[in-house]
Amino acid sequence: MERWSPSKGTTVSDPCTNSGIIQKERCRMAQRLEIVNGPSKFDLMTSLFHGETEDQHRQVQFEVKDADGRKASKAVTIGGVEREDGSGESWLIHGYMMVVNVPWRRITGYYSSRTRKGWIEES
Repeated sequence: MERWSPSKGTTVSDPCTNSGIIQKERCRMAQRLEIVNGPSKFDLMTSLFHGETEDQHRQVQFEVKDADGRKASKAVTIGGVEREDGSGESWLIHGYMMVVNVPWRRITGYYSSRTRKGWIEES
């Protein structure tokens, strides 16, 4: 079985096809969501640095679109940010996203504070 490449966004062989119910649920949850609009650089920073305990952290909202084109707004608490390049506008992010019927899901992703676009997926 070949691995999925995040940089290319393609899968040569899909482990989610012809699998059991539990595996299909994991695959559904691990889908990549396209960020079509997100927070400013200041709001991203504020979410990272605000509050000393988990219940005090400030959430940011990402407007996302799934592979089927369905749009939604997702509340995310940013846990870490790393520069993706030297521009000061491209970020590798990780944190926690509120999901229906589940308290929080750990996420990772890429976000451009210049274009306010990127992607997130459960990690």
